[in-house]
This record gives sequence, C-alpha cells and structure tokens, in this order.
Amino acid sequence: MQVGYSKSLGVDCTHCHVAGQWEKEDKPTKQITRDMSAMAKAINTEYLKKIKNLTNANPVVNCTTCHRGQVKPALNLP
Repeated sequence: MQVGYSKSLGVDCTHCHVAGQWEKEDKPTKQITRDMSAMAKAINTEYLKKIKNLTNANPVVNCTTCHRGQVKPALNLP
C-alpha cells in the first residue's frame, strides 16, 4: 500500500485508514480507492485491448496515470 497508493496519491495510510484500526470501514476514501481500483482493472482488462494501433501490445493504466502524486486526478495531462 505504501509503495503503490501512498506514492501515487501523495498520501499516507491514514488517508484511507483509521490509525491503529486498519480494518475499520469508517472513511469513504477507503471505498473510493476500491472503486477506482476496479475501474483501472476494467480499463486494463476490457477497454484498452479494444483500441487498435496502440504502440504497446499490453498497455496498462494505474493510479499514477491520472493522479501523478496528488489526491485529485490531474486535469491537464500532456
């Protein structure tokens, strides 16, 4: 989690978790993360392979693709 989500969003564990009570579901950010992870999985497994003429045979998106180290996704991507 620290390497993936923390670095991709520029947050620490307490952004999604209650410190010392990691299993709790109190923070909405925890479910948002699950939903966005499912979205990235759908993009990677269903949608990207349908796009013809991509230069990579196995393109992948992840949290960093949009978030770039920020909680809110970047709006002005190159």
